[in-house]
Amino acid sequence: MKDYLVNVWNVNESQIKVVARNLPKEPANNNELGGPDENRRVEILSDDWRILEPVITGDTLRKISETIIRFLPKIKAEAGLKEWSIDVKQNQRNLIRLFGEKEVDKVDWLINQKDTAVPKQGGFVDVSLRAKDKLGQEIKTDVKRIPIEQLTIDRKRLERIADKEFEYYSLILFDYGKSDLGKENRSVLDFVKSRISDKSIVTITGYTDSIGDDETNLKLSEARARAAAKRLNIPNANVFGVGESELLYDNTLPEGRFYCRTVKITIETPVQEN
Repeated sequence: MKDYLVNVWNVNESQIKVVARNLPKEPANNNELGGPDENRRVEILSDDWRILEPVITGDTLRKISETIIRFLPKIKAEAGLKEWSIDVKQNQRNLIRLFGEKEVDKVDWLINQKDTAVPKQGGFVDVSLRAKDKLGQEIKTDVKRIPIEQLTIDRKRLERIADKEFEYYSLILFDYGKSDLGKENRSVLDFVKSRISDKSIVTITGYTDSIGDDETNLKLSEARARAAAKRLNIPNANVFGVGESELLYDNTLPEGRFYCRTVKITIETPVQEN
């Protein structure tokens, strides 16, 4: 690691001190699965906060409110229905195929923030229905076009539609089995606090890695979220712990487990017009 910093990053060798020890300062439990791998690591520390401080970037993201698009198919098959499918496309790009084997009165397409099949732009989506009966006879409807409206930031400003600004922070990492805030964490949270207004909605969610039992990890994640909330001193913040039920990274790797020991903070603030 020292050679890398010196030869690649051109860090002055005299500024690097190498210390070897049997276990890290805050070791993982060697009796737990993955614990020994966790303890085989190199830690980089500095007396200058600027070297290890997190990088903060700004970007404009598309926010998708959870919604349902409902299709009402009407299929009559005298020989009995074998299968059906509904295809949804935009500009020849397949968005989703909904399918089944039984007659239905309605078919719901649930769209949420994590859905990669959502329309990418305004305009139209093309929908078609295909059905096959038990004799192998197949029919496909003509394509129906459904209009899609895209509400852009420019249009919101032009029409004076209320907008919101979302900020996400997730670089608050904890030692194994710990929920107390170190100096670095406190500095990050102090910056986050400066970004919160009286009208902001703040959500704080704690996480853990997969090492240990479910109940212990759930309590630990809640303690981490509460520790962050206490530092922010936001009485009406939404504070949750999800334990290991939602693993943010690959826990077969020590690095993945390390990055799972975190708290994610979301700040939702109405944008004020000038």
